[in-house]
Amino acid sequence: MKEIRIGAAAWGFRELTLPQQLDLARSLGLVSLELGIANSPADVQTDADVRLLEQVKKEYEAFGISLDTAATGNDFTLEDGNAATEDIGKIKKVINICSFLGVETLRIFAGFTPYREVDGTRFSRMVDALNMVARYGKEHGVVTAMETHGGVMAYPDGVVHFHSAATETGCLKRILRETDDSLKFVFDPANLYAIAGCDVEETAELVGSRIAYAHIKDFVKLPGGHLKPGAIGDEKRDWKRTIETVLKWTDTLMIEYEEPRDIEEGTRRSKQYLETILKEVWL
Repeated sequence: MKEIRIGAAAWGFRELTLPQQLDLARSLGLVSLELGIANSPADVQTDADVRLLEQVKKEYEAFGISLDTAATGNDFTLEDGNAATEDIGKIKKVINICSFLGVETLRIFAGFTPYREVDGTRFSRMVDALNMVARYGKEHGVVTAMETHGGVMAYPDGVVHFHSAATETGCLKRILRETDDSLKFVFDPANLYAIAGCDVEETAELVGSRIAYAHIKDFVKLPGGHLKPGAIGDEKRDWKRTIETVLKWTDTLMIEYEEPRDIEEGTRRSKQYLETILKEVWL
């Protein structure tokens, strides 16, 4: 039986200091925590000096948490090509930081533009950017992994997710064909559940052997149809089937409870529910 590694994604922890993040991860029995780099104000920034980075390593070691994944923010699908160029430069700096820290996998994005708008030059520019950072990462011993993340429209009471180039099946097939094998994927089932008509298991099989690890989270549907972040199990889904599918490709499951206000309680409930599902899967 394979050993399942349960950790946490960076996003929900974004309002905590790094020691607070690591203390919470340890108290919840998590083995790994994505390090946020230049994606929110409290993150390690791209101009971090060696002294700060050495301190980051020491803090992870002191709390007994694995520093094997990191996450940053980018968008290669914007209409302005200069934005993609700037993000390539940013991600290269982040990769340099990851290489120094010994981080194995860096989570990135393709972009958040509606997929129908990402055609012709914009699609080619996105693919070129993904290839550039993936190959740069490979040269520096860091795997870059693109999250299956759609676009998001925010409303006062929640959000609506829609297909981006990173979730729509036709676009994903093109990305798989046109990108270097060194580009991997962070598979996020809830991001796909959130898009009407999206087949989660089909997408998992599509990206398959290029999955680096998975995010495990959920969204709750509100009466008006909008979504809000939730703990795993808050919404009725066939999580057993989804986890069985995910485990075909990866043994690393990173809980991503996205609401900072009750991050401890939400992550705890998510972990408890996930562990219940894992027991059923291995029966």
